[in-house]
Amino acid sequence: MLTAALISPGAARACATCFGAADDAQTQGMNAAILVLLGVTVTVLATLFGTGAAFAAAARRRGPEGRP
Repeated sequence: MLTAALISPGAARACATCFGAADDAQTQGMNAAILVLLGVTVTVLATLFGTGAAFAAAARRRGPEGRP
């Protein structure tokens, strides 16, 4: 790949996202993908936190012996 870039430097150009073209479709798609991944991450973390909080509340209700 490096050899191809050295032989034909015109083929080694950066994409529109790397140049920062905000109105390009590729940049908008990349931004949308980042937002989707952030949304998935926040959803998974919130679910894990909620599950842990529910387990902690159930443990407090049951008491130290583990009986209701």
